[in-house]
Amino acid sequence: MRKWIITAALVLALGCPAVAGAEEIVPSVTVQGNGRVTVTPDLGTISFAITEEGKEAADVQKSITEKANTVKEALLEEGLPEEQCKTEGVQLYTNYDYSSGEEKAVGYRGQVAMSIKEISTDDIGRYLQVLSANGVNQIDGISVFYSGYDEAYNEALGKAMQQARQKAETLAAAEGARVTERFTVTEGYQNDSLRSAEKNVAGNYMMAQFDEAAEAGSGLDFTAGTTEVTATVTVCYAIDSGEE
Repeated sequence: MRKWIITAALVLALGCPAVAGAEEIVPSVTVQGNGRVTVTPDLGTISFAITEEGKEAADVQKSITEKANTVKEALLEEGLPEEQCKTEGVQLYTNYDYSSGEEKAVGYRGQVAMSIKEISTDDIGRYLQVLSANGVNQIDGISVFYSGYDEAYNEALGKAMQQARQKAETLAAAEGARVTERFTVTEGYQNDSLRSAEKNVAGNYMMAQFDEAAEAGSGLDFTAGTTEVTATVTVCYAIDSGEE
């Protein structure tokens, strides 16, 4: 019986209710279960920008505004709903030259940051082609996510519970005991980034491919691949050694 008392004391220290009565100690085991579900992301977001430099601030501002409007019109003509095209921000700042050892203003740099939200991953390459043909000179990243995330996470939770039960039964059987009831269940950390953005492609890596595709006059092939939705649970079970 000594080994059961030690087990129960350890579990009690971890917050598992191992005491059934004022003096009775109930043996228990605490295990962690992990569940995984493989999914194929089906939605994506493209973040991009139009950047221009010039001698006069007004000219730079005018240029990036006109190009941003041209890009938006081209995207709408391609069939993108207007609510899925968003202007994220506009910047205009001075360029300086420090080669002479002093700060000298040499012109201006302007940027309009934009994004295309929640398009089908099948359409990402096609929209990249539209961007390259209409003055976009910076791709900041492509993020993909999964529209059925909640259902996949619930499935992963179920698998995590099954694994936890199997672990508990294996540990109990190794000591000649059996699992009798479940005391507590604690859900672990949930990485829900697939609800919005799970994969980010580095801008310089994506830009190299983007330039090549633009020169060839064809859309960039984009493959979302597969990823995993995961869930973790910590479960405390009571065990019975069959001893009086």
